[in-house]
Amino acid sequence: MKLSRIASAIAVAAMAPAVMLSSPAFAADAASPSTPSAPTVPDQGSEGDKPTGDAGQTPAEDSQATKDRAAIQAILTDPASGPGVREAAEKALKGTAA
Repeated sequence: MKLSRIASAIAVAAMAPAVMLSSPAFAADAASPSTPSAPTVPDQGSEGDKPTGDAGQTPAEDSQATKDRAAIQAILTDPASGPGVREAAEKALKGTAA
């Protein structure tokens, strides 16, 4: 057997237990906390009051919505668009899922 084959066989034998017997970082029977340690979305403002309905709207999002509505209107006025596309565009303008 060549020296390079012996060296690679030894390397494989040394790495095999680490690869084959690796376990996840957490124990399977450990009790997980019922609530997350940190909230993913803030529920309340800094004063503790409830968030308003349009708090997520920024001027950039508002202008994007205007651009989207204009594009949908262009699709509706296009005579080449089919009935399925027109129906989906009307649903999108109404705010329902397309």
